[in-house]
Amino acid sequence: MAQRYSYFFCIVFVSLFLICIAERPVAAGDLIFPGSELAAMKKDTVGKPFRPQDPFPVERQFRIVSEDKDHHLPGFKKGDMLRISTKNGLKHYRNKQLLNTYKIIPQPAVVTIQPQCRVAPCPPVDMQVLVYYMGQAQRYIDIRNNALLVSDSSYKDPDPSKNALRLKWISAYGLSSR
Repeated sequence: MAQRYSYFFCIVFVSLFLICIAERPVAAGDLIFPGSELAAMKKDTVGKPFRPQDPFPVERQFRIVSEDKDHHLPGFKKGDMLRISTKNGLKHYRNKQLLNTYKIIPQPAVVTIQPQCRVAPCPPVDMQVLVYYMGQAQRYIDIRNNALLVSDSSYKDPDPSKNALRLKWISAYGLSSR
């Protein structure tokens, strides 16, 4: 009998303790569960440049399924395979034969997206993304929404400052991912 009461009091004590912790107001800067991960997340990021996430940390493979005859890159055709990664560059294959390897240089850029809303007006949204400068074509490229986009203008060299670029894009190729 005494053992039953001690078990009951233990459960009551633990539940009251948990209720007190849950109802305690958390002040700014308090860590409920202190740990190195949470402390690292709280570091001040004000004044530091924003670096967009790399979309190709590992190699990804795409097949060109359509092309725009007016705005295309030299040497790329329908049916070609592209393998892209930030580390290894862009590899261009035709009939399982490697044709060329292009060095690509990451560069932050601002992309304006026009969302679809049920009720107008719907303001455009600016997002920072990582695009790539392809030196042999003298253009910036981006792979988004199953399309290979190229910059409207050609550029002799990549922008040495790491400021975000605002570029006009043309959809040059339709892609399918594997």
